Amino acid sequence: MSRTFVSAGRRKAFTPTVAYKAGDLAYFQGFFGVIQDDVAAGALGTLILDAGVQELKNVFGSNINPGTKVSAAPSVVATTHTIYPPASVPAGGIAIGRVWATSPASSASATIKVLLFHPNEY
Repeated sequence: MSRTFVSAGRRKAFTPTVAYKAGDLAYFQGFFGVIQDDVAAGALGTLILDAGVQELKNVFGSNINPGTKVSAAPSVVATTHTIYPPASVPAGGIAIGRVWATSPASSASATIKVLLFHPNEY
């Protein structure tokens, strides 16, 4: 293997029904991934499936400790998905990754580092 190899970086082309911003966590055809570039509803976009550690918006509303498995609801939402710790997972929630670093409480600019699973559920 090359010493400069980073990742295969699996991607999936898709046409969302809602607009997304680059970096949003999105769900499409059974997969969670990170939006590569801003994409308008009905336009062709790219979902990064092998995303590694991503800084996602911490819209949950509280701190989540490193190593905690987090989940998201498999649905289409017009913004990034809310990620939930084990005690707060909604019905039908799917495990998407583990928190990589201590997260600050939710705020307009708060993010949380999550190592995403692929395929999603482990």
